Amino acid sequence: MEITRVTLLSALTLLGSSLSAQAEITPQAAGAVSQVNQVPVVNINAPSQDGVSHNRYSQFDVEAQGAILNNSLAGAQTTLAGAVAGNSQFNGRAATVILNEVDSANKSILNGMVEVAGQRADVVIANKTGITCNGCGFINASNGVLTTGELQFSNGTFSGYRVEQGNILVDGQGMKKGDVDYTAIIARTANVNAAIHADALFVSAGKKTLTADLSGASNAAFSRDRPEVLIDVSELGGMYAGKIRLVANENGVGVNSANANAAQQRSGGAFNHISVANRGQIFAKGGSASISATTLYNQRDIGADRLSISATQLQNDGNILGPNVSVTATELQNNALFHANRLQVAATRLTNRGKMQSLNAPLSLNATTLRNDGQLLSGSRLQIGSSNMLNGKNGVIKANDKVNIQGTTLNNAGKISSLNSSVSLSDTTFRNSGSVTAASTVSHVGTSFRNEGTMTAGNGVVTNNGRDINKPLPPRKRPTYGWPFSW
Repeated sequence: MEITRVTLLSALTLLGSSLSAQAEITPQAAGAVSQVNQVPVVNINAPSQDGVSHNRYSQFDVEAQGAILNNSLAGAQTTLAGAVAGNSQFNGRAATVILNEVDSANKSILNGMVEVAGQRADVVIANKTGITCNGCGFINASNGVLTTGELQFSNGTFSGYRVEQGNILVDGQGMKKGDVDYTAIIARTANVNAAIHADALFVSAGKKTLTADLSGASNAAFSRDRPEVLIDVSELGGMYAGKIRLVANENGVGVNSANANAAQQRSGGAFNHISVANRGQIFAKGGSASISATTLYNQRDIGADRLSISATQLQNDGNILGPNVSVTATELQNNALFHANRLQVAATRLTNRGKMQSLNAPLSLNATTLRNDGQLLSGSRLQIGSSNMLNGKNGVIKANDKVNIQGTTLNNAGKISSLNSSVSLSDTTFRNSGSVTAASTVSHVGTSFRNEGTMTAGNGVVTNNGRDINKPLPPRKRPTYGWPFSW
């Protein structure tokens, strides 16, 4: 396979360009960079039998006017440069995948769009040193990938990415939606200081190996040079797409949606390394978002029509929103708001100091240990399963419909209420020093029952193991004895 070394920024000095930067175009083979209407046009290498055009560069920088990857057999009309002649390196077939591998000590600076002329194709820009996107994006591309991973090949076939280092920074003008079906950012770390717009967005951070189609990944071995944050979304940053998938994991590192050190000091969090930190906005409007992280720290907004979060540690100091929200975590601490039509939470340890609310569908919480000092609210039913549950003095558990709490130990010092139905409590040990109220009945089933507060029901029936606690115990009957003891 022929390999071409090209310097895109150098192309801007051709044909009378007035740019001050002067650099030499050093193609290794027959490939060339020309210029059409002051836009660099790269005649990419002819594709292999599997349709992959592999191109190497000593530098790959794109100015605001953009750049063209020429994948045309007989010429094409482009958005950035107008009419472009056919690629003289082709032999009757265009590429389906265009690999652009940069071997440089400097980051690639992408200040403009990269357009495929001719047949639509996947575009990969890979620079192990790093990439800065400031107004970048893709046009006429099926998949657009920015990566700091090393391209992998198996028997000459492109097989994936191995990420060991490198940062991708989205800054300034951000990443534009362009004309690309699927956008991927793959790096050791990613900083999002501006908006990313895409139809479908995949962001992967951490040391790992990924398959070429991004369907599979395997984490690298433990590394002592762990970054503090893998994905950091700043106050000015954001992700906006119809579908979003974030995967940020590395041995001992998680996801941060805010400044990790400052957030840790302000909140007293115990996160040493954060996979995803969000101080900006992550929204999949009308679509789905999936976040998988070792540690997720959210300080602002995360939302989607269908939102799924999986984390070892999750601390929410912002808003997590959507019609359907599902959360799985080992340790979950909520200091702000979970708000959904349907909210489902499963955790080993759940601490709520804020509000967790389900509007029109049941609120389902399952936790080995649960402490509530905030509000657990449902416009429908409310279901809680917990081995060890404490509803603190300021804790409110309230539903329009039935409240059902099951567990081993339940200690209520706050308020538990059903506005229009019943409250059902099932446990081994129950202690109430707060209030339990229901429009209809309040029932408890368990071994130990201790009521030092108030338990009231609209129909007046409050039961413990089927007995009405408001009725006195029936008097004991004197035993009667038959012959020979009666006389």
